[in-house]
Amino acid sequence: EFILEWSKEYKLARRFLYGTKKRKPDFQKAFNALFQEAEKGNVLAMDDLGKMFAYGMGREIDQSAAGEWYSLALRGFLELYSQDSSPYLAYRIGKHYYYGLGTEKDYAKAAEYFQPAADSGNQYAQYSLAGLYLHGKGVEKNPQTAYVYYNASAEKGNAYAVYELAKMERDGIGTNINKQLSDEHFQRAYQWFTELLDKRCDDNLLYRVGQMAYTGTGTERNESYGLSLLEKACELGNVHAKNMLANIYLKNFDIDGIRRIIPLLTESAEKGVDTAQFALAKCFLLEEECVYNLPQAIKWLTLSAEQGNQFAQYSLGRLYLDGREDFSPDTRQAEKWLTLSAEQGNQFAQYSLGKLYYYGRGIVAPDPGKAYLWLSRSAEQGNFFAKVLLEKEAYQYQTVKRKVTHNIGYLISKLSRYLNNEQEKKRSIMLYEQMEQQLQAELEQ
Repeated sequence: EFILEWSKEYKLARRFLYGTKKRKPDFQKAFNALFQEAEKGNVLAMDDLGKMFAYGMGREIDQSAAGEWYSLALRGFLELYSQDSSPYLAYRIGKHYYYGLGTEKDYAKAAEYFQPAADSGNQYAQYSLAGLYLHGKGVEKNPQTAYVYYNASAEKGNAYAVYELAKMERDGIGTNINKQLSDEHFQRAYQWFTELLDKRCDDNLLYRVGQMAYTGTGTERNESYGLSLLEKACELGNVHAKNMLANIYLKNFDIDGIRRIIPLLTESAEKGVDTAQFALAKCFLLEEECVYNLPQAIKWLTLSAEQGNQFAQYSLGRLYLDGREDFSPDTRQAEKWLTLSAEQGNQFAQYSLGKLYYYGRGIVAPDPGKAYLWLSRSAEQGNFFAKVLLEKEAYQYQTVKRKVTHNIGYLISKLSRYLNNEQEKKRSIMLYEQMEQQLQAELEQ
């Protein structure tokens, strides 16, 4: 018989699992306490046991065991939901379908459960549904609707929703750009995150506060404090913390840090997390003898790119385009991956692809039409180099136009001297005008 109960025993197990500011996590005590709760039928404990196996919290990663616990928890949530269609149960079920926990990932099914829960006022469902609308997963993409649901969740005190509002207001997505309101929301989000962190130290909170402190978002910049929190989140298996630490280590050329992060990224990459696969590939591309591994870099870039990661697609395209000392270029593969990234709106891929078509390279022939298409799209996003190349192209077109127009006029005028009557002269002038109009139309295209 399944139950859902935030019992004293379950709350204690959670404290063991995530620790507090003063006490580190005790995974063995957490596992024992959660297992006892799961034996009572508590679906919340089953879900957490799935997470412990999935992320290797105090034990070896075991995706099979994780899947069994997640599947059992989902079965329990569904059975309880059939008896009591509460918004919270609907949210927990939607979360399983969203992340593919104990079932196949299904955004449309997740939306089916998030929607009624969100409309009933559940702040977590509102936040999750907003994400689906923002990215067009399982529902038609609608940033304005996403903003409405984030706002509803934020009004109920959801710090994560406040953070998303701040980003949308900063970037003008789903609403008008409003820097003042964005700054206010970032500051409020940071305040609420730190208040939550004083009560519990879960990996998502550690990552978010660490990220904001390190970058100075919503607070004064404090890199050392931010790094310490990111490292704690990393120990708890947070993939976002792993990715951010990898980028920090790469930027600072911290070889020891890179060597430490590679095994942690590998855990997530082997589970199919595309962002971890991309970050791992970047580490292997660093031309330092102790970490450089081009075959591994290509392997992980390809796996990430095949999952639709636009940054991995761009990096893979550039790798095939430029080659390396130990890797020959392949312009056809470069064209393929750059196109996939460009179609997702990556301005750097759009510029590289436009430049490839502009000049041509290898077996890819020049294609002025495609060059103009991708360079224009990149320039519209503010890419300076795309703008420069387009201006160069426009100048060349105008130069050609002037030369051709001048030459046609000169030839027609010379020819007119030998025409016998006015009618033939009129025909020659009309011919010239038609040719000029045709030339103008071609140049505009």
